[in-house]
Amino acid sequence: MAKSSNRLPSEASPVKNRIFSQLISWATTPKGISTILLGKMALKMAIASAISLIIAQGLRWEYPFYAVIAAIIVMSSTHGSTLRLGIQRLIGTAIGAITGAIFAIALGSNSWSLGLCVFLTIFFASYWKLNEAAKLAGYVAAIAQRVQQENNNQD
Repeated sequence: MAKSSNRLPSEASPVKNRIFSQLISWATTPKGISTILLGKMALKMAIASAISLIIAQGLRWEYPFYAVIAAIIVMSSTHGSTLRLGIQRLIGTAIGAITGAIFAIALGSNSWSLGLCVFLTIFFASYWKLNEAAKLAGYVAAIAQRVQQENNNQD
């Protein structure tokens, strides 16, 4: 009787090694390092947002959403206002409103949805070099999620 094996075919090993090697090579390039750092920053803000919401809800705050705003503000740095930054803020508002609404409709308004939404919004806005937009997009995405949750509760 032939034994079945759960192992991949022998050809998979060289392919896997090549993909892993390419990933390591990319991660050591300036763009790879920059992308990893952006992801790290977005992940920290997303985790802080989700945790702050969970804690505020656990404490039964009347407006737990403001804990999310505070977490994002505290985790981000401030910059002076210029026309370029103002335009980025407008872009961030649009990105956040659209992303927050999409996530609230698709995944509901909960801590996981909020955390994922804030992470992706901040990460991609930062990746596209819209650093000032990234922070505001995170705030507005979280606000859009909260508004959707309140609308659902009223129905």
